[in-house]
Amino acid sequence: MQSENQESDRLDVLWGAKEIATFLRTTERKVFYYADRGYLPIKRQGRLLIASKAALRRHFSADVVAAAPAPQARRSGRKPAAASSRTPSEATT
Repeated sequence: MQSENQESDRLDVLWGAKEIATFLRTTERKVFYYADRGYLPIKRQGRLLIASKAALRRHFSADVVAAAPAPQARRSGRKPAAASSRTPSEATT
């Protein structure tokens, strides 16, 4: 196991959500969440996530983070009550 970690460090590659989460000091679930939405420079090989330490460091550098767009809020898919095109009399019929 020790030789795998040394080889991974030398290659600058993180294999799997667990290694990426440990490197980023977060949870595996957040790594999957951010990877699925494209918020992090992570590649997917089937179910396996692969990331470069250098790419993650660049991503979190001040220049890149400042230029990154803010995540969009989710829409519920329901129309607000005020946006309904029905009048109260049409709604009851």
